[in-house]
Amino acid sequence: MTNKLGANMYGTNNQGCLFHVWAPHARNVILRLGSGNTLNQTYPMTKNASDNIWSVNVPGAQSGWKYHFEIQGPDWAGDDFLYRPDPNARQMVHSASHSIIKDHRVFQWTDGKFYENFNKRTFEEMIIYELHVSTFVGKNDGQPFPGIFQSLKTKLDYLKNLGINTIEMLPIHEYAGDSYLGYAPVAFYPVESSYGSKTGTSYDDLKDFINTAHGKDIAVIADVVFNHFTDRMGSDKWIWNYDGDTKYSKGGIYFSGEETQWGPAPDWSTPEVRRYVEDTCRFYLEELHFDGLRWDVTKEIVNKNNGSGWNGMRDILWNLRTTPGFENKIFIAEHLPYEVNIVEPGNFHSGWYVEFHHSLEKALGGNQGQGSTVEEGINGGSYNKIYQRVIYSIGHDEARNGNQYLVSQFGSRASWDARAKCRLIGSLQFFVPGIPMMWQGEEFFQDGVFDDYPLYDHAVNWQYQMDAPGLQMQKMYKDAIQVRQYHTALQYGHLTWTHYKDPNGVLAFLRRDPVNGQVVLVVVNFSGTDWINNHSYGVGVGDIRCQWVQVFCSQDAEYGGWQWAGNAFHEPWTQNDGKIYLNVPKYGVIVMRPK
Repeated sequence: MTNKLGANMYGTNNQGCLFHVWAPHARNVILRLGSGNTLNQTYPMTKNASDNIWSVNVPGAQSGWKYHFEIQGPDWAGDDFLYRPDPNARQMVHSASHSIIKDHRVFQWTDGKFYENFNKRTFEEMIIYELHVSTFVGKNDGQPFPGIFQSLKTKLDYLKNLGINTIEMLPIHEYAGDSYLGYAPVAFYPVESSYGSKTGTSYDDLKDFINTAHGKDIAVIADVVFNHFTDRMGSDKWIWNYDGDTKYSKGGIYFSGEETQWGPAPDWSTPEVRRYVEDTCRFYLEELHFDGLRWDVTKEIVNKNNGSGWNGMRDILWNLRTTPGFENKIFIAEHLPYEVNIVEPGNFHSGWYVEFHHSLEKALGGNQGQGSTVEEGINGGSYNKIYQRVIYSIGHDEARNGNQYLVSQFGSRASWDARAKCRLIGSLQFFVPGIPMMWQGEEFFQDGVFDDYPLYDHAVNWQYQMDAPGLQMQKMYKDAIQVRQYHTALQYGHLTWTHYKDPNGVLAFLRRDPVNGQVVLVVVNFSGTDWINNHSYGVGVGDIRCQWVQVFCSQDAEYGGWQWAGNAFHEPWTQNDGKIYLNVPKYGVIVMRPK
């Protein structure tokens, strides 16, 4: 296939459009087009036999006009005439309605300076903040609810001040209905219509949001769902039997006949479907200026089509990674449990490492924790490069699916112990090897359950941002991020255990920058016992013989702990037994560096 699928404006004065649609089994395809809600113009389309693409040129078509295709299916199909939106449309009215022509040339990007800086940034420098557009904005913050791309711009200064340099958005594919997390796309290409400030503006508003974020030196990556289409029936599931082909009852040209636990799987064995996925990726990266893609549940791709899923996925990623201009775009796999042999051979840069969350929550008494030890959670996964793991204390799935935010897992916002445990796991994610990623609201003790329905009940409560616990937690996050950004050992250094298998629940490890030799020691007390008797707890420091100074303690009074919990004015030397002697507060994280 050589034609660019979808509606592509080409003329001046906002007029002239070429339409292309893949419909190999159709007998006839008619474009229906109009400037209002009634599509009163019809244009027969012509099929190219070599690639099964139907095309028509409409010189008078204008950006903003609505359109769809009317497809006459094969003789043996049940429905002869099928109403079909465009799978490659940039915008829809809503998930079961018309497609909308958009002229991609109109928006004026002003993010050239951002890319000058971004292209010098390494993956290890990323600090990711994961958010869901609908629920991140609008609860007790004076903004309309649910959130949209335009209102999301009001949070950029807040995130910048926190120390965030990358936003990861839950999926913005067009999905069935208006209140959802985004993980059931009706098609891969169109931008979710409910995120627009008006009908038909989400495509334009998304560009404006990304451009504004770039203006504040914040990158934006997207969560993309290529493992399944929506399992909703009726008018939302219009890509099913798209051109009338119901042969083998597999669902038509886009489907393999296989099911995931969420819906029907794409046909990765078909070159046209693989091209559809790759075209969507290029649309996100080139036209929308996203700075990376996180691929949802890659296990459901790897295991489909007798190896075609794996081969198609890795080929697409290789094509993207070798595209000029994409060198600093990041590609992340959500493959659970984490497997570095999926990340590297699959041509991803990194993968979500949920084991950090699971093991630490288990160690701190949460009801979701499972599996590995804390040592494995902190340094497991057999990663080869520091950036190959995305580390997070909690993600969107861990706050839902029958579970809650961590402060609720550990007790409540009113519980000192629950807040202390959250400080431990929240700060530690910035000090272990990997790319740290926060989930919306964790930095001011968001509580309860995150879910998509009813939206408002589970939205981020900005009232918490300004109460005393919320302000203390934000201060801790901001300082922890600054400690990471200042100490290159915490960005680039591998981990060496110096103190572990301690019956008291105390662990310590070194991070050492292989280039400049900078060293940082991290000490963690997972127990509810204080060891703060005159700096008397011995912690191994490996082969480092020097005087040490504290640069961070999660139990400082300004974070909600208490005065003298740590080692603010205690600068110990390494003793002959290879240890330094410290105060180690309960549920505490301490970071030390050579003086």
